[in-house]
Amino acid sequence: MQKGLLLIRSRMKDFWYKLIESSTHLGLEKLSFPFLIGAYRLKTGDTQFSLPDLLVAIQATSIPKDNGKSAYISLCSQSEEFKIQIRNTYGTATVSPFTNTDNGEPIYYDRSGEVLGYDLNLAVLKLVNRCNPFIDKKDYSFDIDSNK
Repeated sequence: MQKGLLLIRSRMKDFWYKLIESSTHLGLEKLSFPFLIGAYRLKTGDTQFSLPDLLVAIQATSIPKDNGKSAYISLCSQSEEFKIQIRNTYGTATVSPFTNTDNGEPIYYDRSGEVLGYDLNLAVLKLVNRCNPFIDKKDYSFDIDSNK
């Protein structure tokens, strides 16, 4: 792996987790993948940061085990965007193909996230196909009032 790419992923690893944790305190429990990419691009100026880069960063994140929480991917019924959140590990969560191979920590799907399937390459392709049109247009956030 290139040293520069490793540094980017390391910075994003901390960034996405901290952004979701701080947003939760503001009442935003889930953040979309385009939003996370847009926030990172705006903060760092790295316009090449992509959805696959974000997924690698999420996989590499070790969420503190003492808080009983894990990362969850879901499909928002209002915006029809895939989102990620940090929440308590309970209920009927399903382990997704996005699993951190370094420490075995899974990233879960809630029931709506299961539409991505269980093949890692296909799940990434579905996310990229769904999110990249928004990312390419720099539509990083969804406006419920205008439905776009």
